[in-house]
Amino acid sequence: MTAVTALVKSDSTIPPDARRRILAACRDQVPEARSQSKPTGPRVVSRAEAAAAMGRSVRFIDSLARRGLLRRVRLPDRKRAAGVRFDDLEKLIEDYSAG
Repeated sequence: MTAVTALVKSDSTIPPDARRRILAACRDQVPEARSQSKPTGPRVVSRAEAAAAMGRSVRFIDSLARRGLLRRVRLPDRKRAAGVRFDDLEKLIEDYSAG
């Protein structure tokens, strides 16, 4: 966003009133973008993060998912990448460490 405002400020072909409207619109867009990025669903961690949390490999996490011990979830804004729900992972770690 900083680059856009710098370009608008430096462009002498833009009339001052239009420049003010454009810059005001850029400033108004920033809070909306931040408010939309709040997570709405359960926390999802990548397979690599889950593996690191358990001290195991990604293949181990995949095998747990195949056996139904972890639910695979598609990562936001990705087509093929998958992760696991943090709550499921946390419960599995508690059960795993208990016995």
